[in-house]
Amino acid sequence: WLLQLGKIACKKELKQFKWFVPSGDLINLQKYKSHSVRINTSHLGKVTIPTGRTKELDLPGMKAALSPSFIHSYDACLLKLAFNDWTEPLAVIHDCIRVLPSDVDKAHKQIRKSFVELCSGNPLARLADDIGVTEEELPRLIQDNQDLEVVLNSPYLFN
Repeated sequence: WLLQLGKIACKKELKQFKWFVPSGDLINLQKYKSHSVRINTSHLGKVTIPTGRTKELDLPGMKAALSPSFIHSYDACLLKLAFNDWTEPLAVIHDCIRVLPSDVDKAHKQIRKSFVELCSGNPLARLADDIGVTEEELPRLIQDNQDLEVVLNSPYLFN
């Protein structure tokens, strides 16, 4: 479905793919074609070194980057929602966190609460709407009607 969304957006020749995550942050995906030099080495094989970007949009690159960019934007949003007001020691590396052992239960609670907020409604429909792809162009996926609130009492955490 995300690949179809990217294809339709590229056909519309949008200059960028923009969407909002539940924290209110604007994500702007825009890729340009770049120049590069290919070097054959004796020990490292072939190495490609970028030498600069052009002013030409890379629509196939944007289409390929849409799915991972959307997922990573939600990873970051989850951490922002969960730990925005956190006052305990915290280390963040990419989409991973470290807290003190005494704070693990509190961190899990924050993550679960933020997960419910993040996934409420229909995130994929919001993405398509934000990018500018209508429901007529790409029918929205049917969502299950399960209650997300059960996550709050789950003994398990997800990865």
